[in-house]
Amino acid sequence: MSENRLTKLEEDLVFQERHVAELSRIVYKQQQQIDALTATCNSLVGKMSDLSNTQDPAPPADERPPHY
Repeated sequence: MSENRLTKLEEDLVFQERHVAELSRIVYKQQQQIDALTATCNSLVGKMSDLSNTQDPAPPADERPPHY
């Protein structure tokens, strides 16, 4: 194997290792964002559920409003 070919393979390997490390960091940050958004959604769903349980139910459709 020639020296130039070996050098080229080593350069390619270094490039790929850097690229994989960068992609790993990006995936890690995205997972953190997904986890934060999931927690926020779950919190909002819980709050909406609490609000719907504490409010008065909707009046029946056949009941006359009080101003009649």
